[in-house]
Amino acid sequence: MKDVEYVSSAALRSILNANDQLTENGGSFTIRNVNNKVMEIFNITGFADYLDIV
Repeated sequence: MKDVEYVSSAALRSILNANDQLTENGGSFTIRNVNNKVMEIFNITGFADYLDIV
């Protein structure tokens, strides 16, 4: 996600749904290479506490 500069509410919802579906089925969901702008969005929305972000 290093080149992603903005995450809309629709994108957040899709990320949340993907994470939930994968973890419910024994998988894992990891977001990598998040730039500072997107990380700020994840922090403000609380997604940083919920998702595996490396």
